[in-house]
Amino acid sequence: SVVQALLVAEERNITQSTADAFPDTSFFGDRHKGMFRNAIAAVGNYGEIYARHVEQAIPRQPINVLNTGDSGLIFAHPYGKNLNDGPGPVEGGVIERILAREQLVCGVSAESLLGGFEAADNMRIGMDVGFCRAVAAALFEGASENVIIKEFTLENDGFNALIDGEIDVWSGTGITFGINLTERRKEHGFSYSQPYFFKPAEVKGRSEMHALVTLEDDPQFTAFVYWVVAAFFYAEEEEITKENANDMPKVGLFGREFTYMFRDAILAMGNYGEIYDQSKENIETMPPRGGRNMLNNDPYEPQHNPALFPNIITPNL
Repeated sequence: SVVQALLVAEERNITQSTADAFPDTSFFGDRHKGMFRNAIAAVGNYGEIYARHVEQAIPRQPINVLNTGDSGLIFAHPYGKNLNDGPGPVEGGVIERILAREQLVCGVSAESLLGGFEAADNMRIGMDVGFCRAVAAALFEGASENVIIKEFTLENDGFNALIDGEIDVWSGTGITFGINLTERRKEHGFSYSQPYFFKPAEVKGRSEMHALVTLEDDPQFTAFVYWVVAAFFYAEEEEITKENANDMPKVGLFGREFTYMFRDAILAMGNYGEIYDQSKENIETMPPRGGRNMLNNDPYEPQHNPALFPNIITPNL
């Protein structure tokens, strides 16, 4: 939250000398209501920090500039050199539980902009459920149909379902850091994948961005879900589609049974661009692809996103 505040301060042209203009927060108690002001007063906004410590050695490039919504934020992380060594599913962990059940249980928002529910076959043809099916495909050797979809009208109900173990993944909600700080959730906490959809400013809807959410309690499953989502961005950047999904890297970090998890996910659902195009064909409310929903690859454009932050400045729970 503190790091995000530095980005927001730059966006609002609030500097070290004008730090008093930054809003209060109530999420961390009365003692810390001015915490963001204090941070900015101490070190300045993000741009000031960069200028002071880095600019002379590494002039600020577009990738370290604030994104204003007119260029892509879909970013494919490098995988690194060693994807081979890792344990199998943790005993008693979420992956083991899902495999025993032979189905992933995924919650989705009934009010999502990316909807399109088909109750007859328990499938949904929008992007939110597309990524639920992607995780199922990675878990079950390409069997993307091995998923139960549960709809929730209220965002809070989806987060509570995660805590209660009713669902394994919560899809289509926004990245709302403040949700972690309400009373019941302080003891649990949530982890988010990279966002897979950013709502254009001109489109009505509740969530500014969409991601998959898991409980922090199981780091292995959290990492599994995170990297499944990231694989779709990598595939599009590398021009890997359903047709050449075998070109996806092998991975042994989650045990031998998941060596082909990336290939299986892409083979089932296509790369990020394919999922987006399919969702657009099926759902009238899906906006045309553009702006933040484009890939950010070489030459890199602005990647810092202050839009993650407002719900902590102005609590809405």
